[in-house]
Amino acid sequence: MSAQRPTVWIRFPEASGRPDLPLRLGDTLEARARLTGAGLILILGAHRLPARADVPVAGGDRLRLRVASVGHPLVLQVTDHLGPRPALQWTLRQALPRQATAESLVGDLRSALRRPLTNLDLHTACQEFQDAVPSARSLSSAAGIRETLAHAGLYLEARLARGADTGADLKGRLSAWLAALRPRHPEGGDRKRPTPEFPPAERALLDQLEAFFWRIQALQAHRALHTRGTRDWTLDIPVRQGDALHALRLRIRPATGADGGAAWTIEARLALERLGPVAVSLHLAGGRADLAWWAQQRVSAERLANALPKLEQRLRAAGLEPGAITCYHGWPAHDGTAPSSTATQGIIDEQI
Repeated sequence: MSAQRPTVWIRFPEASGRPDLPLRLGDTLEARARLTGAGLILILGAHRLPARADVPVAGGDRLRLRVASVGHPLVLQVTDHLGPRPALQWTLRQALPRQATAESLVGDLRSALRRPLTNLDLHTACQEFQDAVPSARSLSSAAGIRETLAHAGLYLEARLARGADTGADLKGRLSAWLAALRPRHPEGGDRKRPTPEFPPAERALLDQLEAFFWRIQALQAHRALHTRGTRDWTLDIPVRQGDALHALRLRIRPATGADGGAAWTIEARLALERLGPVAVSLHLAGGRADLAWWAQQRVSAERLANALPKLEQRLRAAGLEPGAITCYHGWPAHDGTAPSSTATQGIIDEQI
């Protein structure tokens, strides 16, 4: 122990080749957690310390620690739980409270585009945004869905890193429009550049566009944290059909068939201008398609039920065997379009 500042020295076996590790009372340090068969190991640079945790710790988590006691036992207090990928955790934490779904954006866009906006740049951006979103026809084929997934913003940064063309990417175009409509003055930059003024309704529309940008950010961060390397996609986008705008939230993920073989589950929620909110769940296994439809409006449920024979014909034309196909007036109890996740350290800051 040091007479001036309490310090404990941890000495490792000479054969390990690791230098002694001094830990002074009040010092802060960063460690990475590793879970082994023997328990928790804290990795501190070149050092490895066995430890016991009184808080939930997952393998790969990064911890900021403070030396709280150098007695017996040595106590390292967790002052910040950064999670395994702190940059993504920070992005998700920033995006979640700012995001708004495509359904929320579409409602404002429908109203705005029925009349010219006073700010011509905003009107042009909204019109170009509407033209850039995928059409309902493009989503009627596997190739169209693949193209939509590729350009819905989920892979923008990855495409930029590869030097691929990103001109059709929805998030990239949205970012450019927002930068033009809400110029930010860099430090030391030209502060004489005027900031556009918007009436309250148009400012609210611009806020919705920015909130949808954060929605894409949230979906990107969530996928990177929880489903990276798996075939699980969540998509939330406006869809155009002629002059009408709809909203689609779609999730595609692998499943298991009744015989234990490979299968797919596709679940979607649609906000249709004439039918209102509609949900569908499709299970594909062994060439068989089982579907369940829900509509919140009774008249919409009746229209969907009347269209089921035509849907069976289209499934057979696509080489699929129609299975159980049902339609309900109501709403599914479980939101299958919500991306599943495990509890993630760092999303909620209990100290705020």
